[in-house]
Amino acid sequence: MLVQNLSNNASYRASCGFFNPWGVSVSAEFRVRDANGATLGSPFSRTFVGYDFQSFNPFTLAGVAYPGTSSDNAHLLVTPTSGSGALIAFGSTVSNATNDPAAHLAVHAQGAYQNSPASDVIVPECIWAAALGGGTWMTALQITDLTGGSVVSVYFSYGSGARRGPYAIWTNSGGAGRSFKSTNFLSTLSTVDTGFTYYGRVGALQVVTQDSSHKVQVAARVRNGSNSKTFPGLQVTDGNTADTSRQILVQSLTNNSSYRAGCGFYNPTASSVVVEFRLYAADGSAVGSAFSRTFSAYDFQSFNPFTQAGVPYPGASFDNVILLVRPTSGSGRVMGFGSTVNNSSSDPAAHLSVLYR
Repeated sequence: MLVQNLSNNASYRASCGFFNPWGVSVSAEFRVRDANGATLGSPFSRTFVGYDFQSFNPFTLAGVAYPGTSSDNAHLLVTPTSGSGALIAFGSTVSNATNDPAAHLAVHAQGAYQNSPASDVIVPECIWAAALGGGTWMTALQITDLTGGSVVSVYFSYGSGARRGPYAIWTNSGGAGRSFKSTNFLSTLSTVDTGFTYYGRVGALQVVTQDSSHKVQVAARVRNGSNSKTFPGLQVTDGNTADTSRQILVQSLTNNSSYRAGCGFYNPTASSVVVEFRLYAADGSAVGSAFSRTFSAYDFQSFNPFTQAGVPYPGASFDNVILLVRPTSGSGRVMGFGSTVNNSSSDPAAHLSVLYR
C-alpha cells in the first residue's frame, strides 16, 4: 500500500493508523520515501496480531523526526512480509498552526484493483480562487510514478464541457517511486498554458501518462491557509462512477448553522449523461425536491445540493443527510465528491462518493 502526500515539518505533523481485520497475524515493513524515491531514515517493521490496531508517526519510527529533520513531498510504502493477515490503513497530516486534520486514504502501490496505480487518474476537484470568507482556495497535488519513466500530462475541465489540455507538466527521467508536487497546481499549470486565465477557476483534473504501461498515483489537498481537505485521485472504473446501470452515494451531508455543504461532479467520457439527484433524511424521507442536471462530454459542475433541492439554509436546517446520484439517460458516466465546510472557521472536509447499487 501507499500513503501519499505526507509532510512532517513546521507546517504539518504526520501520523497513520493500521488495522488487521482478520483473526490471524501479519508483519509489514514500512518505508518512508522522499521525492526521489529514496528511503528517508530507516525502514521499520511492525507485527499485527489478529484484529490489531496500531497508530504512529512514521517519520518518528523511521528516525527522521521533526525538528531534527523536515520532510515534505513524501509517501509511505507498506509491504506485508509474512503472515496470513491483512492491513487497511489511513494517513493523516495535522496543521501545526490550527490543529486542523486531513486524512490521506491508503491506495494500492501495484496490481489491478479499484484504487491501483493507473495511466489515467481523475482528481475530482482542482481549484484556485478567492475564498468567500477571505483568503484563497488552492489545490496542492502530488503525483507519484510507480513504474518510472512516466511522462505526465493533464486536462482541466471547468464547466459546460469546456476543457484545456493536454499539457505536459512532469517528465520523470528517473526510476519508480519518484514524486512531483505543486503547492498550487492551477498556478503551476498557468505557467505552461499561458493563454488562459486559471485564477478564479474550479474543475476536475485528468492526469494521464504516455501509455498504459506507465502508471501513477495522485493525491490532492485543497486548502485555504491552514485549513484543508484531501482526497486521492480516482480511476474511471465501475466502482468510482455512476451510469444508467448503477448509482453512487454521498454520505453525511450537513447544511445548517454549523456547516455548509457543496458537491462536484464530473463526466469523464465523450458522451453526455442526464443525472437525477435526491437528498434523503435519516429516516429515509425525501429532503426537498429531486433535481436533474445534464452533463455534456467532459463536463464539470459544482453546487450546493440543498439549494438545488429547494431547501437552503437558513430557511431549512439539515443534518445526517445522504445524496443519491442516479443517471437516468445517456451513455456517459458521472463521478464526484461532496464536502462540508465549517461556517465558523471555513475548515473543509471531503466526502468521497461510494457505490450504491
